Amino acid sequence: MAGRVRLGGFAFQVRVVLVLLVLFLAALNLVNLAMLLRTRSAMDATERERAAAITSRVALDIGRDRLEAIAASRDPATRASADETLRRRSLRAELRGLSLLDATGRRIAGSSIPAGGPFPDLPEEARGALRSGRTVSGAAGPRGGGGGGPRAG
Repeated sequence: MAGRVRLGGFAFQVRVVLVLLVLFLAALNLVNLAMLLRTRSAMDATERERAAAITSRVALDIGRDRLEAIAASRDPATRASADETLRRRSLRAELRGLSLLDATGRRIAGSSIPAGGPFPDLPEEARGALRSGRTVSGAAGPRGGGGGGPRAG
């Protein structure tokens, strides 16, 4: 009977306090995780809005007529000039890249696309926006390395 724990004993009370402390810390950890997820979602939304605002500004600065001329041009010098212009604008705006896309999502000018083809992960909503001539931002990794979390760019 010496090894038996008494309900009112000091050792039992210490164990109860430790168990309650562990449960409390676990609950705090879950709250922290929920807050991190919420913050990350808000940050992603803000980054997408920022990318859309920057690309809209670049499109206005370059001009609709010039963008249409670039899209219609088959001249390599015109494409190279457009690539350089978009590359400089993306660096100035701290974006990974800017690309001029056609309605199907294929690159016309700007930063190179990793796979060299259309953006495979563009949702249908974004493809509809491209078809109607609006700005689209897609997921991108951080330019300087870092975590594996996606960012808009």
